[in-house]
Amino acid sequence: MTREEFERIKEAEKEHLRALKKLRQTVRGLERRQSVNKAVSDIASSTGSILDKHTELVEKLGEETAMQEARLEIALESLGTDEAEARLKALEAEAEAAKFEESQQKDRARDLVQQVKDQMGSAPEGRTAPEQRPPTDRTIGRTKADSGSERKPDASRAADETMPEKTIGRMKRR
Repeated sequence: MTREEFERIKEAEKEHLRALKKLRQTVRGLERRQSVNKAVSDIASSTGSILDKHTELVEKLGEETAMQEARLEIALESLGTDEAEARLKALEAEAEAAKFEESQQKDRARDLVQQVKDQMGSAPEGRTAPEQRPPTDRTIGRTKADSGSERKPDASRAADETMPEKTIGRMKRR
């Protein structure tokens, strides 16, 4: 085998491989199209069956509604107009009584809330207001210097003003 024959065979094989590659790509494209077409047809058929079921259910519901309306009309006709009006008035009176009871309940709740606010707003008996209490070592939101119980020399007072012994909440900055 000569060099020229080898090159010719090699080129023929390359052409053959290129043709196979192109054929495989075509097959993959056709398979994709086929799967997409199948999915679309499945969706269309399932949508059609769902739509048919929906239509059947709507028709059945319409029939049941018509039957119930007919029964109601027959029942009202058999009662007579006087009895129907009496029942209607009784239902209206019952609805008004329920509204009245609801408004009474709201009024009682409002009064109870006001009573609790009044009790919490006034100082309990036997205790003094917070402004009249004697100063103590414990502080809540104020320093010992604010309480007025002790006056220290300026050097120690400055240290106490920056870091009080006990506080709850934010410290006042000066």
